[in-house]
Amino acid sequence: MMAFVAATEPLRIANRLLGRAAYAWTVISEDGAAVTASNGMRVLPDADMRTITHLPWLAVCSGFRFEAGRRAC
Repeated sequence: MMAFVAATEPLRIANRLLGRAAYAWTVISEDGAAVTASNGMRVLPDADMRTITHLPWLAVCSGFRFEAGRRAC
């Protein structure tokens, strides 16, 4: 959660200081399902990876136990 908030909060605050939406973000998960952080908080994504067609930038937020969420392919 710390990486996620550290990535989004400066953008939110910049928008507030500018008085306009200069920055936007879309939260994506592999399948569109909610993601549970290591602290137990759940993040509800806006989309899943299959529906995203344009990514000018991509930031991946992960914690120390990222392998725990890995699924067998």
